Amino acid sequence: MLIYVDKKKQRRQRIKLFCWVSIVLLILTTNIIHFNTSLNLSHQQLTSYQTIKLDNTWYSQADTIYLFKAQPPQQQHVLIIPSQFNKENAATLALAFSKIPNIPTKLILSSEIIHQKEIYQLAKIFLSTISNQDASQKIYLTTDLETAKKIIIPAQLYPMTLNYKHSEKLKNNPIFLKTLDTIFPPKKKPSSHLAQEKEALQCLVTENKNLLKKIINKQKAPPFALHNLFLQNVRFCLQTNQNTLCETDTHNSFLSNLKHLLGKIHPQQKVQKLILLTTEDTINTSDFIALKKDEGLHFQYQNRESLILPYEQETLNNPIKIEYILKEKAGLNPYYTSPDMTFYKFKTLEVNLDEDI
Repeated sequence: MLIYVDKKKQRRQRIKLFCWVSIVLLILTTNIIHFNTSLNLSHQQLTSYQTIKLDNTWYSQADTIYLFKAQPPQQQHVLIIPSQFNKENAATLALAFSKIPNIPTKLILSSEIIHQKEIYQLAKIFLSTISNQDASQKIYLTTDLETAKKIIIPAQLYPMTLNYKHSEKLKNNPIFLKTLDTIFPPKKKPSSHLAQEKEALQCLVTENKNLLKKIINKQKAPPFALHNLFLQNVRFCLQTNQNTLCETDTHNSFLSNLKHLLGKIHPQQKVQKLILLTTEDTINTSDFIALKKDEGLHFQYQNRESLILPYEQETLNNPIKIEYILKEKAGLNPYYTSPDMTFYKFKTLEVNLDEDI
């Protein structure tokens, strides 16, 4: 009995198997290289960290503005604006001015409006003539609906709802953008990488504030996932009404370290602050005098270590005393010295759990 063997088919199967094995090995190698690179460039990842734009968070600091327009030939309008005057609300207000006919106009601002000068600046971009004298067109601005009703109802004005998202169309207006930057100067970028990391940590807190609050209050929380390798292992401290406990082990995740540290806190103690730590820069003891108010110190010697947080070093204000205290906290003779002793500085982001979260 002869058995027919299709050698071509066998060859195709071997080539196919070889290709699949090669692809799997390539994926594994790429992931390993990427992981190692991420570990070595963790501080670069942190400083480039951006908060994720979820639904509605893009204009979460903005409020709705209501424009009540008149039917021709009437020429009076009412704007109900938020009491908070921030960049988002200013942009929406500018959009409202752009919806009003560009003719000689008199602005009438109610007494509770504080930023009158800035409002005039925005109005002048879209309305050719702004005057305190009588003009053919009048715009009443107030933050109070009851005050606005006294004009809206008799004049039978019709409403228009505007929000910050609609003001995107003003991005093509260079005069508007220049005025907005004059009223709200762009925030300067941090000069040092530690300051940049501190800003990135603020993004972490802002993005996960509700989840952090649930975890710290020992409530049931959904799975905690961070989209940055360093932030997954960020070091931190918890300050209670009695003491401060810190976790500097970066081998475990932030979430597991947080739960572990919360387990050490007595149920009657209340966690008042979450203190997040940036990465560290090596520092000499002679540089202690130049420490900034928001910088702390980390001491390491063999298997011993200790921390002084910014609020602690600010009260000491003595480089020698700081060095002694770091050694004492690590369980060493404060006068003992060794070339293997290492000091680091870092910045912190303090989050008041009663207010900020």
